Amino acid sequence: MIDWLNNTNVILSIILACIAISGAIISIIVRIRPKPTPSSEEAYNIYLKEVGAGLGQNTALVVLASKEMLRGEIKVWELQASKLVNLGRPIYIGQQVIAGNLIYVAYIPGLDPGNYLIKFYYPQTGEASKAFSAVKSIKPKQITKIDWRKGKMSSRSQTNP
Repeated sequence: MIDWLNNTNVILSIILACIAISGAIISIIVRIRPKPTPSSEEAYNIYLKEVGAGLGQNTALVVLASKEMLRGEIKVWELQASKLVNLGRPIYIGQQVIAGNLIYVAYIPGLDPGNYLIKFYYPQTGEASKAFSAVKSIKPKQITKIDWRKGKMSSRSQTNP
């Protein structure tokens, strides 16, 4: 009779240990599973919303770029006066982490409303790119976007509420 009780206790102990180990493994798997992160496109949209939220009565030019454009310089010419705009410092394509994604952008705040020529200069050579230049009209209280991520030259202006 005592042997039977000992065997039952051993079996119950083994079953309880297996249940505890299984629970621990399941909790580890649940914690390791990556949380879904927004796509790169969503990260760029989040960035633009953040810029727009802080815009107020000002203007901004945002250049969306690809990784290959990182550290390239952006220069801006005011077309009516045909002169290079003094931005106070050089503007380079930089990288930021937004919602778990690396994005590549240049942010140029406070341009006066008007028409501008925007050019990209390669970081390795300092030469102007023929493919990455655009004429944009900057309007009051708006973000003007230039999208050079995949060689596409689209742009949109967004009115700030």
